[in-house]
Amino acid sequence: MRKHTGELPYKCTKCSKGFISNSHLRNHINFHHKERNLECNVCRATGFYTKQDLENHIRTKHTKERIFHCNVCNKSFMSSGVYYQHRLIHTDIRKYPCTYCDKTFRRWLALHNHIRIHKGERPFPCELCGRAFRQRGDMKKHLATQHCKKT
Repeated sequence: MRKHTGELPYKCTKCSKGFISNSHLRNHINFHHKERNLECNVCRATGFYTKQDLENHIRTKHTKERIFHCNVCNKSFMSSGVYYQHRLIHTDIRKYPCTYCDKTFRRWLALHNHIRIHKGERPFPCELCGRAFRQRGDMKKHLATQHCKKT
């Protein structure tokens, strides 16, 4: 009934925000006001709310354990975000269309880089010879192969 009346009798003592139930208040406190007291014993990083947050940090920063596995090509990944992006290559879902031509892309960044072709943008100049590139990676390859310089 409180949901319909707008009554919020459970108040947070830290920020005065109101909630319709005590469980909603406890969830709020645990998420927004709980002490971040867990510390990584490898690098001494702090600020982790839960044991799960700390375990994720250790897995991705220190053990390089890859727990996300693609069942199509058997590649594995450390983070769910990179795994999700990878899965797109196995589909033909292309939700990013170019406004200049008929090409479509799976990822926004690929579209963004493609549009530079139409606009003639080359925002990454070589610091040694001035040749400019559409993508930073191309400029770094150029430095390594043409000027024998690692970045």
